[in-house]
Amino acid sequence: MDWQARAEYWSLVLDLKRQGKTVVISSHDMGEMQRNCDRIAVLRKGSIVKCDTPGKLISQIPAGGLTMEAVYVHFAYAEV
Repeated sequence: MDWQARAEYWSLVLDLKRQGKTVVISSHDMGEMQRNCDRIAVLRKGSIVKCDTPGKLISQIPAGGLTMEAVYVHFAYAEV
């Protein structure tokens, strides 16, 4: 999506969130997920391996991982 379509998409999603609706999003853009989502599920081979708030997921990364990218790499690829 171009920047304008992406902005409109997130505006719609966040409006649904404010209405108390649940929205399921699949994305590899962990920065956007961290900024906009209350809970994030990390999948490995089609199964959920971790699901929690972005902050709690980040706090579970050894060696001080500070980003959702670190969470994704750690839980989606590591054999934990």
